[in-house]
Amino acid sequence: MHITEENSPEVIKDWLKEIPNYEGIYQGRGIVMVAGGDRYLTNAYASIRLLRDKGCTLPIQVWYLGINEERPEIQREIEKWDVEFVDAHKVNEQLTTPHTHLNGWECKPFAIIHSRFQHVLFLDADVFVDKDPEFIFDSAEYKTHHAIYMPDFNIMGTDRSFWKIFGIQYREEPEFESGIIFINKEKCWNALNLANKICEYGTRFYFNHIHGDKDSFRAAHHITQTDFYQEKQPIKRLRGTMVQHWQHEPIFYHRNMDKLHIMGNEPSKYFANEEQIFQYVKELRQIYNPYILKNSICFEKDKSYEYIRVGLDRRRLILGPDYKIVKGNKKMESYYCIRDERLYIMSEDGEITASLQKWDDGWIGRWQNHERCITILESGK
Repeated sequence: MHITEENSPEVIKDWLKEIPNYEGIYQGRGIVMVAGGDRYLTNAYASIRLLRDKGCTLPIQVWYLGINEERPEIQREIEKWDVEFVDAHKVNEQLTTPHTHLNGWECKPFAIIHSRFQHVLFLDADVFVDKDPEFIFDSAEYKTHHAIYMPDFNIMGTDRSFWKIFGIQYREEPEFESGIIFINKEKCWNALNLANKICEYGTRFYFNHIHGDKDSFRAAHHITQTDFYQEKQPIKRLRGTMVQHWQHEPIFYHRNMDKLHIMGNEPSKYFANEEQIFQYVKELRQIYNPYILKNSICFEKDKSYEYIRVGLDRRRLILGPDYKIVKGNKKMESYYCIRDERLYIMSEDGEITASLQKWDDGWIGRWQNHERCITILESGK
């Protein structure tokens, strides 16, 4: 299907005709997250631990995308807290009309629709609460509007293609921040299914005009004329974190730009329960550590090395204890480990930036980002 700015509103009208009827197979309240792999499951583990410690007893489903995102050691620990894991790919395989492009952003509306709950609190894995949020389901706003969204920072201008491709009249309103959603699936069924369809064709068209799933939800509510309530209190900014409120009370701390890392995290000011969630991460690291050394090769503590990106630059690295790089480019060189006789240099978010093998009295390999230049690590003189 080829979608353009001109034919998009007509394509959407056809999709609306294909939405299946709501079936009363969904029951009760529950929390839905989408999380897989080391990074997001680390955040989900800490988020769920905090929810339980704050007294939240809602059942939780964590959805993930197939075997590549499975981490059995972490999942077993998370399951202890009344959590069920669901493989979105397996669910999709059993549908009469499968989703054709089920990836990260696309999995959000898909997981909400196919979760077993009627009343869903969707939380991004990097959202941390300061109190049990279940009471919001009992609020007048939820009972009246059946869907609650949090504001994002921006308000789209009249010149944005959003209004044209969705055939929506301009509204001066904040964009949705879709890391926190309260929604009644029965009352919002058409909007959810349309958001799911928009995301399915996101990378093929819509994500060129909107920022992922969040504006898919907003467009879908307007197109289907499905009511919603948006929190009036603007976001409070912390470093790498959006603080979202309910009736002026800060409750949700969304580390959208400062996700937890299993190797360690920098503290920030005014982040509620931060010391507690850091402790959860330390506990998890005792159970699961993807950076454990796999052979006898060790580095001398605090020894200095010359790090050379051939043809580009050179700098000094000091490899410290606990797989941390004490001195280096903090953003690109924060951690190191040796696995299968290779040395890996990793960024602050755990991504591998250099892969090296033993060579003479040092290491040689390639930079893994952009330039992919030859990279050498040798003992400092």
